[in-house]
Amino acid sequence: MTLMTALSAAVSGLRTTQAGIANVSQNISNADSAGYTKRRIQPIEQVAGDRSAGVRTGEVQRVLDRAVQRQLWQENSGAGYTGLRAGLSGALERLYGPPGSPSALDTLLNQFSSAIGSLNDDPASTTARSAVIGAGQTLASRINTIGQGVQALRTETEGRIATMVDEANGLLSSIER
Repeated sequence: MTLMTALSAAVSGLRTTQAGIANVSQNISNADSAGYTKRRIQPIEQVAGDRSAGVRTGEVQRVLDRAVQRQLWQENSGAGYTGLRAGLSGALERLYGPPGSPSALDTLLNQFSSAIGSLNDDPASTTARSAVIGAGQTLASRINTIGQGVQALRTETEGRIATMVDEANGLLSSIER
């Protein structure tokens, strides 16, 4: 081994060590940063013929804890599911109306049942008959409105799913490339 070869190997070792120190410094300074993951430098031996000619800095690799990463994915997925479910439940509650309010489904159903009870008590009463017809029409109209709202929610949800599938397919295509 010549003196120049030995010096070259030593310099390459110092450069790799310097890169490693810079990497450790970066890991320490960014340890509390959100989203930062520890990085590690993989040194690679340089070979000249059958002899070692030093070392060079290899790729910088992110060090991930697979269990923590998997848990994060599951939690994000669960949060997305819960958020979507809560949003749809809220929309359905608005369609049905707050319980006991004048336009709520339960109130209209109770009014219809009450009108039928009154008609049952006095089948000859034209007022009771008119009340049953009016309450039935109001109830049917409200059920129709709720059905249209549910269909609109379904259409919107299917559209969101299609958009997400297209986005996922686009991301998978870019990963493939």
